[in-house]
Amino acid sequence: MTLNKVIGTRVETITNNAQNLTNDQVVLIFNDFLSEVTKQYEECEVDDCLETIEYILDVILKIPIKQLISESIISHALFPFFRDITIRILKKWRSECSRLNIRETNIFEKIIQLFSSLIDDTDVITKLLTNEELFAEVKLQMEDSWNNKLNVNDDPNITNLGLFCVHTLKNTGLFDNNKNISLLIGHITNCIKSLDYISALKKLQLEPNILSHTDKFLLYTCFEYFPKRCPPDSKQHIVIDLCSAMLERYEYTLEHLLSSNVEFSKHSVIISLEYILNIFYLLLDAEVPNTFRKHAKIVDHLLTILSNKTLFDYLQLRPDDNNNYFNTPSTTTLMLSAIKTFDAASSNPDLLPIIKDKQKTKLFLKLATVSHEEIKIYANNIMANTISEHELEYMGNAQEMTSMYIDKLKQISSNPKEASKSLSGLKALVQHDHIKDELIRQDGLSLLIKYACNDYSIETQRDALDILWTTAFNDDAAAALKHDEKFMTYVKSLLTSNDPKLKKTAEGIIWKLEKEKEFKEKKAKLSGTNETDNASDEEEPTKVEYDIMISYSWADQDLCAKIHEGLLAKSFRVWLDKNEMHGSTIEAMANAVDSSEFILMCMSETYKRSTNCKSEAEYAFSRKRRIIPIIMREKYRPDGWLGFIAGSRMYIDFGEFDVQTGLEKLINEIELNRVKPKQKPPPPRNVSSDDLQLVQKSSGNADQVQTVQPKYVVKFDTHNISIESWSEDDVTDFLHENKLEIMLPFCQQITGEELQFMYKMCESNPNSMYLSLKAELYKTKNKVLPIATYLKFVNHLKQCVYESN
Repeated sequence: MTLNKVIGTRVETITNNAQNLTNDQVVLIFNDFLSEVTKQYEECEVDDCLETIEYILDVILKIPIKQLISESIISHALFPFFRDITIRILKKWRSECSRLNIRETNIFEKIIQLFSSLIDDTDVITKLLTNEELFAEVKLQMEDSWNNKLNVNDDPNITNLGLFCVHTLKNTGLFDNNKNISLLIGHITNCIKSLDYISALKKLQLEPNILSHTDKFLLYTCFEYFPKRCPPDSKQHIVIDLCSAMLERYEYTLEHLLSSNVEFSKHSVIISLEYILNIFYLLLDAEVPNTFRKHAKIVDHLLTILSNKTLFDYLQLRPDDNNNYFNTPSTTTLMLSAIKTFDAASSNPDLLPIIKDKQKTKLFLKLATVSHEEIKIYANNIMANTISEHELEYMGNAQEMTSMYIDKLKQISSNPKEASKSLSGLKALVQHDHIKDELIRQDGLSLLIKYACNDYSIETQRDALDILWTTAFNDDAAAALKHDEKFMTYVKSLLTSNDPKLKKTAEGIIWKLEKEKEFKEKKAKLSGTNETDNASDEEEPTKVEYDIMISYSWADQDLCAKIHEGLLAKSFRVWLDKNEMHGSTIEAMANAVDSSEFILMCMSETYKRSTNCKSEAEYAFSRKRRIIPIIMREKYRPDGWLGFIAGSRMYIDFGEFDVQTGLEKLINEIELNRVKPKQKPPPPRNVSSDDLQLVQKSSGNADQVQTVQPKYVVKFDTHNISIESWSEDDVTDFLHENKLEIMLPFCQQITGEELQFMYKMCESNPNSMYLSLKAELYKTKNKVLPIATYLKFVNHLKQCVYESN
């Protein structure tokens, strides 16, 4: 097309003399542009009009911004005209239900470029774009894109609309409410799933120094919004959507970058690796359940970087990188990105069991010795997340680890961000009894109280209070906290806090320190029982309202919901806390425990770390409820306090079986353990006179007669009976016959069939079973279970099992 004479002349004038035009000259040119293009529209020459508009935009972009923002020019009617053209383009795009043509796309891009270049220097454009018709079309188009472009797409206007919303409309107030921000975040995920993004990602790997404005928007600006600005009600859906579309691509990119001949010193490699690692960090930090369940390779890729000798040696040689204030990409910042991401992975419920299975404590002990402070704290946090009770006891460094966190918290009390990192690690570590003891011994409680009672930040308050709640399970810590009047007054004031997490933690602390004992005494009085009774038998509830109470961690809610539905389908009465309860949730939990025949303890790493879950489990245990432990994650095995409560009970492993098979096994276990009528005690065994001895003792003027317990008489020959057929008496005979009386507390009122189950547990996980039995015996009988006795017990059982087979 040949431009009409007037427009052609004006275009030529600007092209040749854009830097020297006066404001009045520019206004006259704009008058002619608007007049001529309006005529074309009236004459219905749409194609010619669009071409003219594109030419006009090209030359306007050559005029200096400083001149464009002058009052006489920026207030010209040509700018509202461009806004209206944008509205028409958006309407056409949506009505066509596909895409714009090349010219329309170019015009849209250039209008965005023009408005974006002016938006920060004048509020005239913001006022111009604060237009209800424009807002309506933008929202409708974002909804249309979200509904119709769910997978990787090649429409360039997805990115253009994202740029328009984020850069051009940023100050208009359009995205000030949750509904519209949800639309924006949803659209941004479409931008990240676009071919434009994939192209920018490839360019980053090859030529990171020549990224375009659009490339930078896609690679970096989008992740300033996603996922951190996702509204809570839509966050899970949006994160899962992006992960399902892009995680495999990120994994592939990382695998490609870490090929056998990777050059870690190459600038483009470092930038690309850091970028991918930081994306993984953002997605892990979003804490959306089940997103990484099928992406365990990420752990291996991270370990490849962290265990690289060259990178580690460079860390030792360059301690000055602690002061890399501009975060210039280097081998140090690469290691920092890798260990920060691994720290987030070690807090992820899907990846943590896999990480623990790798047994990399030695690697992180080594990284904890480097001079880079941030890397050092991440290394300690990872060990806090992954170390087992057995490893902590074996290494014997509980004192050192606790001291490191206490010293660090003393140094950074005025830095909430750094304090949050240290509190996060200590929060994971304090689940171990050895650490609780050290925290008390090193006066860590007073430091934590300081963090909890001061407004450093809401995050540090939450973490400090949660740690104090965990320590309240230690009698010495509980006594110290209870007698700190200032602390108790402050915690009680949080019961009316507007922050639900602070309120819940405060409620938990008050429950543990004051209300739990009162509540138990009240229950005991109502039921006519003695709360101090230490009988080890499980008791049935006084009044059964529920068949089952489910105790679970939020991270396991998806699987828990399926178990719940499966039990309801079989007509079980089930109590499940769905966070819809009013009043004291902890007291409601306690009432549910007391009113339920069975407690399903849904065990996972997140369950063990949750102080709220520990409150539920320990209350159920103290009330002698029938607990059925359920394993919720593949490869998870309980230890510590959770291993102690689970004890020798039969686990239902939902990490090993599909949901239906697991439900069948669970229901079978429930039916086997249903309340049975109490049997009369068996008649006393016949005891010969040789087994009774009377010993006279002189005491003042009176004679006292002491009866010595008779020797146990073995009644049956267990070798002649199949173990599956053993009665409770036969089990007792077996233990006495083999001089294993120390195992009697674990085998009271169990049959041979149940003993055989116990053997299978010992066989499948001997170390965990030994630690659980050892802890249980020490706590209940104040006796130590020698490893030799445990091995002897397992060996004798093995013989009986194989003889039966």
